[in-house]
Amino acid sequence: MTSAQPTADSQPRKHVGHGSADATHVPIIIPKRRRTADPAEDEAGHRAGGRRRIPLHRGPRWSCRAGRRSEGSDRTATIYRIQALLRRFDEFDVSQGQLTGLLGLAFGEILLLDLLAHSLGPVGAELLAERPRRDDASFDPLLAPCPSVRDLDAWLVVPTRSLIAAECKHWTASSIDARKSVPTDPDALGIYARTQWEALTAPDCWQQWTGTTKVALPLRAPTGFTAEDVDAARRILIVWRPVSADGVSPLSRHTTTTLRNGVWVDVIVEVFSASLYLRQLQARGVTEIPAAFRQMAALLEAMDALVGPRRPRSRASLRYPTEPPLPNRAIVEARSAPASASGRPDTQ
Repeated sequence: MTSAQPTADSQPRKHVGHGSADATHVPIIIPKRRRTADPAEDEAGHRAGGRRRIPLHRGPRWSCRAGRRSEGSDRTATIYRIQALLRRFDEFDVSQGQLTGLLGLAFGEILLLDLLAHSLGPVGAELLAERPRRDDASFDPLLAPCPSVRDLDAWLVVPTRSLIAAECKHWTASSIDARKSVPTDPDALGIYARTQWEALTAPDCWQQWTGTTKVALPLRAPTGFTAEDVDAARRILIVWRPVSADGVSPLSRHTTTTLRNGVWVDVIVEVFSASLYLRQLQARGVTEIPAAFRQMAALLEAMDALVGPRRPRSRASLRYPTEPPLPNRAIVEARSAPASASGRPDTQ
C-alpha cells in the first residue's frame, strides 16, 4: 500500500540559501503565488487570464562562481568554474576593477590554497589551524635584526607528514601594478609569464625581507612537529597571475637564502601560478574543480547569514494610507495660538 505523494502546492515554503544542507544556488525570492510543476498547465492558466504559475525547477542548481553543487541530502561540494575564474581575474575591465579587488580580498587566499592542494594530486593535503610564525631566535640584534614581516598564510601537511609553508599573493590583471589583460595567445602568454618571473626574481628584490620574500623566513615548528621538519619543509609562494621560469610550467623554483641557527643558508622557494595551472586543466577539457578545504563553503555560509537577496515589497506596503498623516505638532500649536496685534499668531 502506497501513500499519496504530496503535491507541489502542499510543500512548505522555505528560504533555500548557502547555509542549508540542500543549498545549491543563490536563492530567488518569489512573491506568494501558486506554483506548479506542469508547464502546460502553467501556460494554459496564463492564457486564460489568470495568474501565471511559476514552474518548479527540479534540476541541479548552482550558486555563485565559487559554486556549490548538491550531491545528496548530507553532502554539498564547493566547486570552482575555471573559465569564470580566468575571465574574472585575468581580464582587465576598468568598470569591474573594484569588484574584482573585493572578491580577491574576500576569498583570494582560500582560492589559492585550494588550487595548490588540487595540484598535489590524489595525495591531497591537510590545512593546519596554526599559521607559520617567524622564529625570532634565529635573528641577531646586530648582524641580522628581526624584520617587520612576521607570519605566512598557511601550513599544509601532505600524508607523508611533510610540511609546506605557503604564502599567498592574489595578484590579478586588475592589480595596481598590472591593469591590463593577460594575453590569450600561447606565445604571448609565455612571454608574459617569463617577464613576470624575471621581475619577481630580480636580485635586488630578495636582498631584504618584504611581504613577498618573507616566504623564506626562518619559522617556528607548528604543534606536533620538530625543527627538523621545518628545515625540510617546502616553501611555496602561491600567486594568481601567470608567472613561470620557462613560460609554460605553473611551478618554478628560485634559490635564495634564509637564517638557520644564526647562519645564512640556501633555501629553495617554489612559485606556483594558479592561472597557468587552471589553463593547463582547461586545455585537457576540465571545466570545474572541487575545493580541497571547507574554508570556501564556510565563507559562503557566513556571507549568506549576513546578507541576502532584496525581498520585493508586498502590494499592501506600496499603497498610500487611507487617512492623511497627522500634521506637525508645532504647526497645530501655531494655528491654535491667539493672534497678536500684528495679526500673526502669538507663539510666546
